[in-house]
Amino acid sequence: MEQIKQYLSSRPLRVIVYTLAAIIALLLVFTAGMLAGFSHVRLQRRFDAHMPPPPYGAAPTGGFPHLLFDAGGHGVIGTISSIALPEITIVSRDGTSRTIVLASTTALRNDRGDASTSALSLGDTIVAIGVPQGNGEITTKLIRILSIPPPPPAQPSTQY
Repeated sequence: MEQIKQYLSSRPLRVIVYTLAAIIALLLVFTAGMLAGFSHVRLQRRFDAHMPPPPYGAAPTGGFPHLLFDAGGHGVIGTISSIALPEITIVSRDGTSRTIVLASTTALRNDRGDASTSALSLGDTIVAIGVPQGNGEITTKLIRILSIPPPPPAQPSTQY
């Protein structure tokens, strides 16, 4: 009996008990955070169900601002593969090639403001907004030269 009392008051047992108590406390905090997150999502879904749709329609996926396309225009994002002014060929992330045509009224912009056609070079990543033509080309209204490359293309999932 004396050995049991001595073991229960030993330092190694106290360390084990305190460690288990700390792990249980962390698990309780983690569970409380998950429950709060689930409650927030449920509340947000209820709130969204009663809200009218935005006046400009649902935003597209992919993270590019929807408001640029509101005027009935079309856009393309990609890397410049050839320049033969007034035509520029760009390759998008999915590998498709598109030809854009610069009009006399096309606005060119970069990070520092207005730009000229001499600022365009092979390998630049651009966003082109304009009007689609019947032959698949886009007559541009705005070309924005991006200072960062677009994210890499999505890899096909191997999970089933």
